[in-house]
Amino acid sequence: MEAGDRDCTIINDLLEVDGYTVTADQAEHLAAFNRGSSFSNPGIRIAYVTRDPKLIWLMRAAAVFSSYSVQAFPTLDAAREWAGKGC
Repeated sequence: MEAGDRDCTIINDLLEVDGYTVTADQAEHLAAFNRGSSFSNPGIRIAYVTRDPKLIWLMRAAAVFSSYSVQAFPTLDAAREWAGKGC
């Protein structure tokens, strides 16, 4: 994970991820954490770098409930370009 422009963008590089599991309890915890942190950091944007269709689907599904702007990118360079556009 790296911080982007003015530390308002978080880039999650998932290109090396081989597998993953998320339980319902974990998803609920992450949603609560996301919602709570958005009150003190409302301008955060989150980029996920992946080419895995399942991860992209999971990220897009989670984005519906996210308090943050969330985007998927096929390359780290593309995510960094988005981060460089500011918050």
